[in-house]
Parts: sequence; structure tokens; C-alpha cells
Amino acid sequence: MFLKYLKITKENSVIRDIQFRKGINLIVDDSVGKITGNSVGKTTVLKLIDFCFGANKKIIWEDPENKKQDYTLVKNYLIENAILITLCLTENIDDENAPNIIIERNFISSDREVVRKINGKSYTDKEFEPKLKEIFFPENIAEKPTLRQIISHNIRYEDLSLTSCNKIKILWKNF
Repeated sequence: MFLKYLKITKENSVIRDIQFRKGINLIVDDSVGKITGNSVGKTTVLKLIDFCFGANKKIIWEDPENKKQDYTLVKNYLIENAILITLCLTENIDDENAPNIIIERNFISSDREVVRKINGKSYTDKEFEPKLKEIFFPENIAEKPTLRQIISHNIRYEDLSLTSCNKIKILWKNF
């Protein structure tokens, strides 16, 4: 599977449309001068992809250094404007006719207004993650590992998850 696009919309208006290409995709700051390239949305894009794969919506507005602190401005904007995140994956990025999987989610909590769709079909909170697991890992019919456990090895944006993948544990055995 390839990432095809990530779209952020407000009602019918596109806020951001990120098209992915085959190979490495870089998120860079295109400003000139002494501006650093910080705050261009690199981590946010990863969090939005993770959110589409079932992560808790709080990862978007929660302060990573203090989990009890929210970025209220971001949270309110996403909820009050019913921002919709759409992630499209495809089997073959070079073939426009290749089958796609389209995942849509918003940040609203109300059961009447929440969007949690896969290929246009709505799912409850309990059904969503197992359905994604069934689509992406059809041979894995066991309850464990969950989809979140599987993809946590592939989507890494927090310091702890980045450094823990580089640790080598050496076990010594006394003879």
C-alpha cells in the first residue's frame, strides 16, 4: 500500500491537500532567509495519518510535554469547524485505476456528527480499528496484536518512540 493523499477540509473547502509520490516524501519549509523550517507541519502530518489509522484525536491538540494540557485554540478550531481528515491509500501509486482505500475522520465526539468512515461506510468506534486491521492485515485473524500495536512500529513522531527503536538490549547469561 502507498499513501496517495492526505486532505484536510472544512465543509466543502479544501484547507490542505498533500499529494504523496512514490519514494521518499519530504515536508520542507519553502521560505527564504533565516527562517528555520520549524512549525511547517511535519509532526502534524504524521499525527493526522496516525489519527486516520485509529489513534485518539487528542494526539493532535495535546501538549506532548504535559498530557493534561491542551492547545485549546487548535482543539476548538478542529471541533467547531467540523474539520475532516481524509487519507487515501492505493495498491499502486503509478496506476490511476488501482483500488483505493479512503479513510475519513473528524474530531467531533457526538455520535450523530462523528465521521469515522472507510470507503464511504460509517463505523462505530469499536468497529473502526478492527475493520482497518481486517483490510490491511487480512491474514491476521487473532485479536492480538491490535492494529494500533502493529502500526506503532511504523508511525513514530514522539521522542520516546523514536529513541526506543534504536535501543539494543544485551542479555548476559551466567554459566
